[in-house]
Amino acid sequence: MTVLVAARDEEETIARTVTSLRAAFPEAEVIVADDGSRDGTAEAAEESGATVLRLPRLGKGQALSAAERAAPPGRLLLCDAELEGDLRGLTNGSGDLVVAAFAER
Repeated sequence: MTVLVAARDEEETIARTVTSLRAAFPEAEVIVADDGSRDGTAEAAEESGATVLRLPRLGKGQALSAAERAAPPGRLLLCDAELEGDLRGLTNGSGDLVVAAFAER
């Protein structure tokens, strides 16, 4: 499985997200599509163990499409950069679709 994360200017949250994903899915590759960040998002993601695609500002959909093209064949998990909460629904196979809510910023 490959985990895809689109991120722009998420320096404050991306390391926590990547660390949580790597703990929940130790066999998965985590690819962060850095969508033209102006802060240290890409560096923080790399330091946390993610593969980072540095992209110009394309928008979330195009960034995720680029990450999908870079991913090896197989299952994909798409996550937001500010992922928080319980990942058990994903890791134990009990959910066909798991949706997380987040506040607009």
